[in-house]
Amino acid sequence: MTSIKGILHDKRPSTIEGSVDQALLVEESIKHAKEAIMLDIRDGNSWYNMGNAYLTSFFVGGAWDHTKLHHSVKAYQNAEKDKTMNLNPDLYYNWATADKYLENYERALRGFEVAALKDPGLGANTEVQKIISLLDKLDNAMKNGCAYLLIMET
Repeated sequence: MTSIKGILHDKRPSTIEGSVDQALLVEESIKHAKEAIMLDIRDGNSWYNMGNAYLTSFFVGGAWDHTKLHHSVKAYQNAEKDKTMNLNPDLYYNWATADKYLENYERALRGFEVAALKDPGLGANTEVQKIISLLDKLDNAMKNGCAYLLIMET
């Protein structure tokens, strides 16, 4: 099982050619995941792999196309339907990562908490604390009428 956390460590390729190669590889991964799903639509691992491919595609593509995040979340939802996937902490970590970038913080918190319970060494508790800190800052800024300044600083 692979956590997107490791993949995201260096999202920027050193050359444009490298960027194109990465994007093509990720698109090929999406294609293969779709083919695997067509062979067995109930296979949670295939859905999980498709979710990971879409999430990776989001970052490789410059982290702007939220459609890829929505596809990723849908794939993770389908993966979870396979009860064998419920033991996979990376499923919940990666799903929560997609939710975090979609700014679905409540769902992201739940996902990171599940991942942390399943594998405390995954670092999901750190992600929970980051989200809580962000939400606290936003709440304080809203109370103080400084939301615009807070957003401009980050």
